[in-house]
Amino acid sequence: MIVRAFKHIVRSVIAATSDMRQLALTIAAVLNLLLGVPESEFSGSSPAVHPLVWRWLVAFLKKRYQYDLTEQHYVDVRKYAILRGLCHKVGIELAPRDFVMDSAFPFYKQDIISLVP
Repeated sequence: MIVRAFKHIVRSVIAATSDMRQLALTIAAVLNLLLGVPESEFSGSSPAVHPLVWRWLVAFLKKRYQYDLTEQHYVDVRKYAILRGLCHKVGIELAPRDFVMDSAFPFYKQDIISLVP
């Protein structure tokens, strides 16, 4: 369900990008927001995801699928599985390298190779 929710964000960002030369940078930025670890530690919601993304995800899954997502669910989430599913559903082709998912910016513009239908 998390992949399905994130798919809506990524597709909206791709559709809203007017300058195609900046598309790879835009995709890398949205992947960093969704899958990267926030730079500053915060209290409250899960520390492994940006608080704004977490609140949106909880609200979206509740409204769309009637599913209550708790902080304990995110501990069990595998970011590589989300990335693989997201790339498959949206059509993002990434460079084959080891991504450091525990950093704030695991993705760079050079990592986005292409979009496939």
